[in-house]
Parts: sequence; C-alpha cells; structure tokens
Amino acid sequence: MLRLIFILFLSFFSASSYANSAQVVGLGVMTPIYQQVINPGSDKNPPMPKVYIYDKVNQAFISKQETLTLFNVKEPYDQQSLISFVGNVSDKPIKVLSPTVVEAQFPIAEDRYIALYFNMPSESLQTILSVMPDFMGKHEQVLNSLKNNSAITIFQTFY
Repeated sequence: MLRLIFILFLSFFSASSYANSAQVVGLGVMTPIYQQVINPGSDKNPPMPKVYIYDKVNQAFISKQETLTLFNVKEPYDQQSLISFVGNVSDKPIKVLSPTVVEAQFPIAEDRYIALYFNMPSESLQTILSVMPDFMGKHEQVLNSLKNNSAITIFQTFY
C-alpha cells in the first residue's frame, strides 16, 4: 500500500513538473501561428527572441503589461530587461478570431495561458553572446519567470 502511494505521488509530481517545463515544438509548428494569427498576412519569420502569451479563456494574445504581470517581476530594472522579450507590440490584447488555430496546435496545454517562446537556435545565440554577454541571463530570467507561473504551458522553438 505504501508503495502504491509512493508511485501515485511520484507520477503526480512528474506530471506537474512536466506541465511547467518548456516543451520544444519547433519553428515549423509555431511560425504559421505567428504569420496567420499574431501578425496576419505576414510571410516573415517571427522576430527572435520573443514570447507571445495566449489566454485560452479570453481567446487573445495578451498585452505587454499583462505579460509583465504574468512574469511577476516587481523591480523596474527587471521589467525593462524583460520587455524586450515580449513579442506583443500592442498595448492591447490581440483578439484571435479563430482560436482553434492556436489551441489545435497545442492540445496538451491544460493551463489557462500558452506561452509561445520564439527563442534562438544555438548558432545565433552564440553570435549574440559575443556582443551581449548578459543576454543569456535575460533569456534564463524569461524562462524562469514563465516556469514559475503554474498557469502557463510553455512551448519554444529551439532547445
């Protein structure tokens, strides 16, 4: 009986930690959402690194300020540092006319928010680090802020 309780506890713990880890789905899955939903009519690749957060309840990509609120960052310096990673260029939410376009791509996302993090491939990241050595710290801060919010499921383009 004790063994069964331990196995149930372990599986619950594993499932909850999996839900809050960043899952790599690739640029091929996420780019069409950027081109059709976030920036309709665009044939360009999304700028990187940027995070867009979709609210499943309101069926909209949330505004910059709402994103910073979800990051739960209080210090003005940290907010300024993270704002460059927020992809929504609007101060208002972007209403999604066809929410199934987003939600069908990510059926395992059970949380209220879906974070689409267009991060950079390692080659590009190395180039940026040579010019901006503090970039990796900001990238980690973005991921940790997302991971620390249990209402967000995170999908990213690269490891």
